[in-house]
Amino acid sequence: MSRNKVKNFIRNEVYESTCIFLPLIDPEKVTPKEAFQLLSYARDFGARASLIGGSGFKDESKVEEIIGYCKRMFGKKEFPFIIFPYDASQISRNCDAVLYLQLLNAPTTKFLRDAPLQGIFKVKEYGVEVIPTGYIITNKDSTAAKLASPIVPDELKDKVKLFTSLAQYSALRDDFLYLDGGSGTKQPVEKEVIRAVVNGLKEMEKVRPRDEEVVLFVGGGINDYEKAYIAAQAGADVIVLGTLLEREPEKLEEVVRGIEEGVKKRGLEVIVT
Repeated sequence: MSRNKVKNFIRNEVYESTCIFLPLIDPEKVTPKEAFQLLSYARDFGARASLIGGSGFKDESKVEEIIGYCKRMFGKKEFPFIIFPYDASQISRNCDAVLYLQLLNAPTTKFLRDAPLQGIFKVKEYGVEVIPTGYIITNKDSTAAKLASPIVPDELKDKVKLFTSLAQYSALRDDFLYLDGGSGTKQPVEKEVIRAVVNGLKEMEKVRPRDEEVVLFVGGGINDYEKAYIAAQAGADVIVLGTLLEREPEKLEEVVRGIEEGVKKRGLEVIVT
């Protein structure tokens, strides 16, 4: 794919629909055939691209196998695969783009600087598109948090303050921003955090060095109508669905409905029926 093609593809999808969903495939939990079946199902409900990656998984060959199989099965249908990497070992030559993550609330430089630096050599060798992405883990009890030990305040008001400041810092350099409640968490990103971050990003538009707005991803624990509605209504541009597709794919229809109806109520108080 040409330079910035995937980034612009996602931007255009968001522009047309206001809020979209992306499936997240964990290569540790599915076979290539199972991944294709899940993604085909997600396509039927509007998915036009997929994230692939998992916390702690370090097998590039499995990632390449899954992407290669799915691309062969999809044929000429445009369906970009975007790596959501735990570390450089997940970057695949078969992918269309990589979210170049920097963990903004990291306690040390390991996930803020060192891990991203390790990925530079692979993306240069493979020639894949790189999308600078600020990454904030919002739940200290998630799998990702156990691996990275991020700074997550206990009080909601302190979360709002810290994460909004980090989001504004991210807006000066990143194309995407990802708020992650964690895989399968019972505590998705709070609506207050999403709203505050959205407002904080808007404040940065005048000083942001790029003309495009930051695309806001929200993921982790969004597994029913209400949670999808709340995230979409609060201002998410992209809602990431991983565990839901693995464990309860039959609930995808209600989640998509929640996204669509949440978008219609933006700017209003959240009222779920």
